Amino acid sequence: MTAELENGQENKHESVQRDIIFCKDILAFLDFIVQKRNLTQKNVELLKIGLDGGGGFFKVCLNIQTKETTNRGDLKDSGVKKLFILAIVKNIKENYFNVLYIWKLLKIDDLGSYSISTDLKLANILMGLMSHSSAFPCTWCQSNAQNLNNEGDLRTFENIRNQYLRWTASGSILKKAKHFFNCIHEPIPQKLGEPVILVIPPPELHLLLGETRINQENEDKKDDIREENISRKVITGDSEGGSNPDQASTSKFNSDVANVEVTKLNLNAQETTIVECNELNPFNTDRALFQDVLTDEMKRKIIISGPNRPMGPSVRNIHTNKSFSVEYYYTTTKTGQKIDRFCLPFRGHHENIYEIGPQSGNFLNIIDLLSRYDPLLKSHITNKNNRNKYLHHDTQNEIITLMSKSVVKEIVSEISKAPFFSLIVDTTQDISKKDQLSIIISHVKVDLDHDKSIAGKIEIKESFLRFIEIGKNFECVILSTLKELKIDIGKCRGQGYDGASKMSGKYSGLQARIKEKVPTADFIHCSAHNLNLVLNGSVQNVSEIRNFYGLLENMYLIFSKSLPRWQELNKSKEENAMIKKTLKRLCPTRWSSCLDCLSAIKYNYKCVMQCLSTFILICKKTSDRIEANSLQKSMSSYDFILLLVYQSKILENISLVSKLLQSSTVDLGRACELLSSTIDNFNTIRDDFEILHAEATNLATSWNIQPKLKSKRQRMDKTFFDELATDTGIEDSLRRFQIKVFYESLDIIINQLRTRFISMNKILINLLKPFEEITKIVSHSNCCISEVIPLVSTLEAYLNSEGSNFAGFGTMKDELKNNLKLRFKDATLKNYLLFATFLDPRFKGNFFTPNKCKIVIADLKREYEIIQNHDVEVVGSDKIDSSNENVSLATLILSTASATPPPSKKKKN
Repeated sequence: MTAELENGQENKHESVQRDIIFCKDILAFLDFIVQKRNLTQKNVELLKIGLDGGGGFFKVCLNIQTKETTNRGDLKDSGVKKLFILAIVKNIKENYFNVLYIWKLLKIDDLGSYSISTDLKLANILMGLMSHSSAFPCTWCQSNAQNLNNEGDLRTFENIRNQYLRWTASGSILKKAKHFFNCIHEPIPQKLGEPVILVIPPPELHLLLGETRINQENEDKKDDIREENISRKVITGDSEGGSNPDQASTSKFNSDVANVEVTKLNLNAQETTIVECNELNPFNTDRALFQDVLTDEMKRKIIISGPNRPMGPSVRNIHTNKSFSVEYYYTTTKTGQKIDRFCLPFRGHHENIYEIGPQSGNFLNIIDLLSRYDPLLKSHITNKNNRNKYLHHDTQNEIITLMSKSVVKEIVSEISKAPFFSLIVDTTQDISKKDQLSIIISHVKVDLDHDKSIAGKIEIKESFLRFIEIGKNFECVILSTLKELKIDIGKCRGQGYDGASKMSGKYSGLQARIKEKVPTADFIHCSAHNLNLVLNGSVQNVSEIRNFYGLLENMYLIFSKSLPRWQELNKSKEENAMIKKTLKRLCPTRWSSCLDCLSAIKYNYKCVMQCLSTFILICKKTSDRIEANSLQKSMSSYDFILLLVYQSKILENISLVSKLLQSSTVDLGRACELLSSTIDNFNTIRDDFEILHAEATNLATSWNIQPKLKSKRQRMDKTFFDELATDTGIEDSLRRFQIKVFYESLDIIINQLRTRFISMNKILINLLKPFEEITKIVSHSNCCISEVIPLVSTLEAYLNSEGSNFAGFGTMKDELKNNLKLRFKDATLKNYLLFATFLDPRFKGNFFTPNKCKIVIADLKREYEIIQNHDVEVVGSDKIDSSNENVSLATLILSTASATPPPSKKKKN
């Protein structure tokens, strides 16, 4: 009969007409064969259905196998020559639709019990599976690629059908078939209750011959295969000599089976030899060569016991492989380090080392570049027989993970050596909308000199530790992370968070809960973030400024949502020879960055107004014309110009301070100085409204805008009949702007700068002027307070007299040390500094024991006697001479030492 079959791929459905020769009634044909062979249905053990597509014909065959017997003659009807062809068709594709058509045409399921013999491709077709994926490569079980050594669950026809229904319900996407165990069709045999392996046994002969052919093509195993006299011709089944091709083929088939078993045993023996050689010398002698490249953990996990460890270019020469592995690991690891150092991505879209291109990623491209200058490396990565290249993306992730562990270990070591550290924490959402907590530690790294007794280079470092996916309990996550990294939370002296109540709450915030456990961990609001909130408050509380920034946002949107409009604006800039400054969008979270937006408006004002006029004339949409007309009208008013100049002044001062506060090198003293100078600048601007008005007037005149504010109707408040006078508003528009906008917004900024940073100023004052703390210490001792207060006043007067020469805390510290060095030796100077530190109770209990304090005070008293011998008067606050710069401060410190007795035995503080 003639049938319409598929001639293309499964998803293309190209039909073709083919003639099929087939058996119409397979049950009647079976009864006829049983009768002719003098058999009964009880003697028929198994019906074997064979499918094959070789020689240009697709064939379906039947073989009848009787019960087991010891008589060789009873098996003569079960051989190849006794096959019956049930159907045959010429030149068709072996795909699911063609096999299903012929299967239903023959009605094979009517036979009942049968077995199928076929190759691997047709076995997948009969079971409804796609070609093997990397996730589930086995045809008969559901084991994944990582667990092929273990026995997985056997496939059943019912399970395949259920997975197929799930796949169709998910949208029948071929790329997602691996999530449904590769099931993309219903199984053709109707054997829902049976395991697949009982109906379609694995084709052992096909698999064994294929494995032998692959092993024979391996260059390293050719000599061993030739020793067993197994040639390529025997394996492929080519005929040699003899007049009867069928007889020759049968004899060679028998020799193939025997030779394959010998080859398999020989290859197993060879693999055993290689494993034994590697176990004798598993790269243990190479450890000294990896000191500059890999850590001990990386050597242990990758080089010695790594599952994908490359074997090297030579199978037999262990020493050659050893030296090769050193160079190879050096290359791959250094490549990963360089990519990571420059924050470049490792992987690309196409990860085939044999086909390197622009989409292959940075890692593979660098390896390919290095291989052009290294013949040994090139021979290794181009050898397709050696599949362990150590270039897979899992290996890249392994390199990244191990390097990150090594870096974190070094960072934790530096933090542990520091006496104190500060904790900086913030959260952000990633692309998958998960809340990620970042933990940063700020600490001081001190590099000692060669004698390891004097501090050399001192560096303030902010070290990022890790990202953590977080839920609700921030405190437990942070403390457990620090405990896991073996960082002592007791050394924490500062907390830096944003202003969210969850973080900075006074009673139940994160900073309060940590401060309960570590009382010395003072909370300081992030300065740059706090400064941003100052601006946000001034903008949101004044309606005119809020509307001004809304106008700027609308102006950006009207140009950015249309490419021709943006091109028209750029063309207008070129025609007017304007400075090319691109319009910027307002950032809703960083107000200090809005300065770029205002600058762009200043430079492009004429071009923007010209383009808006063009849009009004040629735009077809009524809504766009109305929007452009409203925007042009608002921007052509003097109110807009005055606000533009005013906000530019504000942001110029804020932007510089904000960038400096975000620097990792800024210290607490410098931050306080910047904020103090900013407040002074805003107070100056508040007094110079006339200068601001004059600048806005000149700018408006240059843009042909009349410098006059719009007059607004006077608001009349409702009055009662018995009131004698009414509250009249301000009639002058400029005066109203000065009071309602200018003064109001500036007062908000100045007041918030003073109140938001009061904690920072308090901590700084306690550090630089610990007079109150010293007085508290002395008041608890046997010393008379009246003797100490004059000394404290003298020290304060001295600092005030010298303060004009100090640019900051660092300069003041150097000045103090220089004054002391002029009078005393280095050894004595250390004692003074130690004693000065002892006066501060925050350091006193952490570093100095009572015995050490007694020694220091004794040294100070001896020096005090030396000063008295030089006729320097120190007793009595009114008689202290502070004019001599060389001895005044030293004398003052010694006077304080003489007035402070050593700690008593009862109180060790």
